Amino acid sequence: MLDLVRGILLSHIMIFHVSWSLKQFGLASSMCNRMLPSDMPVLDYCLFCLAIVAGHALLIPIGLWHTPTAEVYFVTYSWTLVTTWKYWSSMTGMACMCLIAGYTSSHRFKKARSTETLQQYAISTCKHLLLLAVGALLITLVSYLRTRIRGYGGYICTGALHLLLFAALVHLPFLFLPEIAMAVGITGIILRVFKYRVWEPRSCGGFDHQSFQLGISAQLLGIGFCHIRILDPLHRLVAHKMKEWVLIWMGQNSLIAYLTHQGAIMPIAFMFASVLLPLGWRPGEAQCGGRGLWLFNTTAAI
Repeated sequence: MLDLVRGILLSHIMIFHVSWSLKQFGLASSMCNRMLPSDMPVLDYCLFCLAIVAGHALLIPIGLWHTPTAEVYFVTYSWTLVTTWKYWSSMTGMACMCLIAGYTSSHRFKKARSTETLQQYAISTCKHLLLLAVGALLITLVSYLRTRIRGYGGYICTGALHLLLFAALVHLPFLFLPEIAMAVGITGIILRVFKYRVWEPRSCGGFDHQSFQLGISAQLLGIGFCHIRILDPLHRLVAHKMKEWVLIWMGQNSLIAYLTHQGAIMPIAFMFASVLLPLGWRPGEAQCGGRGLWLFNTTAAI
């Protein structure tokens, strides 16, 4: 079941990157943020969360009925989600990555304790931390050198890999205290949703700046979710159909799928832009303002 959840999250990330790449190469117009007419961000975020829960809940019965139909539905739903609430989709997607990382780490830790293989778990965790540290350092160095060459702008020191590294370090003591981890995680997420920032590092001005409070809280919440075995009922429900899902394969081969899509999306978008733009392709301009999708108002284009 964890493979399915990981595959679903990875698919959302891929679709988000596709929409972003199309916009960057001029193949698609800017998207509009969608807000409720009352312009209440907390209420709108609650509606966004409701759309996430309802959309993914509907995926289960469709998947049990007909797997290909479920996967077509999921792509359509994901595209609508990330292009309707683009900022919140990015923020929530990063939090979900941390939540799954916490769940996976706690699951591996519990298995290592029961089989007396904690030494192997520690070695694997150290390798994982080293890989994240090297990746985060490279991103900081490259973005810093790019800033120095250009003479303006900032560099990335609070990006996605920096958050994953810091959250991976912070969550380790809480593996022994899953109930406390869950309480701290829930508290941190609630405070962040209501715009109370308790622990947020200062950005270095780069374009990739993640919410450390939300990410760390989500990773701790993942430990709590693993402790109460929250995925077990879903596993019993869909286990007999899981082998047919492409999402399962993506979850089992998440590193290959992630690196492949990262290396393929930008060149493909560039190739289409090189062909279509000289032929006169121009995306429509986003008209933000006034009544938007369904009961929403459209606000700023992003």
